[in-house]
Amino acid sequence: MKRWGHRIYRAWSGSLKYKLIVYFIAISILPLMLVSYLVHDRATQMALTRDTAHFAELNQSRMSALDRALQEIAFVIGDVTTNFHTTYYLQNIDAANYESDRSFNVLSEVGAKLDNILAAKPLLYDAIVLLPRKGGLPFFRGLTKLAYTDDFTAHPLYLASAEHSTQILWNYALTEGKPELVVSKSIMDVFDGEVLGVALFYINVPVLLEEMEQAESRTDESTMIVNEAGQLVYHSDAGRMGSMLSEQDRSGLAQIWQEDSGSFTRVADGASYVVTFMTSKVNGWKMFHIMPYATITQGVDQLSRTVLAVTLVVGGFAVFLASGLYLGLYRPIAMLMRAMKRVEIGQFGERVHLRRVDELGSLARAFNFLVERIGVLIDDVKQEQREKKEQEIRALQAQITPHFLYNTIHGIKSLARMNRPQEIEGMAGALIDLLRISARGDRDTVTLRDELHYVRSYAKIMEFRYQMPIEITVVCDEELLDCAILKFTLQPLVENAILHAFTRDMEDRSIVIDVQAHEDDLTIAVRDNGSGIPPERFAERSGRCFPVRVDSARQAFNSMGIANIHDRLQLHFGEPYGLTFESRPGEGTTVLVELPRQRFSADDSSS
Repeated sequence: MKRWGHRIYRAWSGSLKYKLIVYFIAISILPLMLVSYLVHDRATQMALTRDTAHFAELNQSRMSALDRALQEIAFVIGDVTTNFHTTYYLQNIDAANYESDRSFNVLSEVGAKLDNILAAKPLLYDAIVLLPRKGGLPFFRGLTKLAYTDDFTAHPLYLASAEHSTQILWNYALTEGKPELVVSKSIMDVFDGEVLGVALFYINVPVLLEEMEQAESRTDESTMIVNEAGQLVYHSDAGRMGSMLSEQDRSGLAQIWQEDSGSFTRVADGASYVVTFMTSKVNGWKMFHIMPYATITQGVDQLSRTVLAVTLVVGGFAVFLASGLYLGLYRPIAMLMRAMKRVEIGQFGERVHLRRVDELGSLARAFNFLVERIGVLIDDVKQEQREKKEQEIRALQAQITPHFLYNTIHGIKSLARMNRPQEIEGMAGALIDLLRISARGDRDTVTLRDELHYVRSYAKIMEFRYQMPIEITVVCDEELLDCAILKFTLQPLVENAILHAFTRDMEDRSIVIDVQAHEDDLTIAVRDNGSGIPPERFAERSGRCFPVRVDSARQAFNSMGIANIHDRLQLHFGEPYGLTFESRPGEGTTVLVELPRQRFSADDSSS
């Protein structure tokens, strides 16, 4: 798999053909895909906004109808609890005076009022009960399962209503699997605020919420009503009515519970749902309408499939046009590429013949002209390089100047006068070695062994001339001595150290030549223990720092100079190679010579 990926990457990276085809298809399809995405996104937002507004309006309509029914119940129970006959009954009638005429009249009035309420809404109200305080008599109308007791003040509904004496309580419960709603309110003495009893209205929940049942039109949407305790008063799934919301649902709804209405998106069981809610103004119940997100975007998805089909058709047409583009545009480019590859390997007679008057034809004619000019320039450069090499060889052969020869021979003569034959022999031998190596004008390179021998001979002559001992130490593996090095690379560096780093009053004059191999390269460090070079004596050249020549007269033998060695190395081996200076005043100077590691060959060394 990795190999195929690499092949595809190479084909893509190296071929304009594939790029042209892909780019053409991309500029044809991508805009359409972008438009498709924007249309889908915009249509989804519009559908979501439209349906959310519709569901909010539907919720408002349902909640308004429910609020009207709840408001009517609240009004009726308020009328009963504030009625004079009701309060008189609970306050004055007990078992002792129950059969009096006054009691009979009051009982008749209260009974008639409750009967009228039940008769007006026979399906909505199942029963009405007036619970008295301790010692009083209860009043029942309708069918109720409330058990009779001598003290109703201990009943939970009585206790809750007495605790919230100014409020109407909507008590919802599931009794024997059936929903039961009991609306209760305290009956109070208007003068001292004492609780005289509690009125209970038993409401038929299915009748109260029958509008919810009639409004359910789709199986994938659902409606639920939740009271302030988190209990499901109503749910499209009847099996869930009366149950409590889960802790997860409660925490999810906690934030919106303080809001009267709104909408939000909820994820459950991996599916997204749009939920709108509305709050009852009567008792704080919240009605939620839940619709699957996929149902809302169903029409949008159909539109997206249509756009996708159009995209595929346009893509096929784009492939067809891309093929035509390849035949008309890439073939001439391929001809130019093949011609360029032949020119790369030196076939400068290559020409491209295109009978076209467009840009590709102009490019072919420009290519032919350029190749012809390159051929001429290469011939000129070759001739110039030959002449430059010849001049370089002549300059190397002229390294030993008449002044240097004069000083050396004069030194030999002085030694002869002092009758020092051994020193004469050593100095003359060193001079002969210098002349022999300098006379090899047919070679650019020598072995490192010969170059080091040349350096030792030169140092010996300078030691005789200046009458100061100079220690030359070479650190080099035997296998590196046969490596090739440009002739006269190290001698100017040693000369520079002798002339500028050492003084006559120094006791120890040491030059260490350390040769190290690093993979395919050689690094030769020429290190002296002289006086060093101050920072102000350096000048930048070609991105590197070189010491500035101060006294050219003392550099008669080193006529090419230190910088010329750097130029020669880069001319032969390339820019990564050359000289690098490191110097600290009072500690000495180190010159690093970097060159490729190549074994010396007599054939390759000829100019």
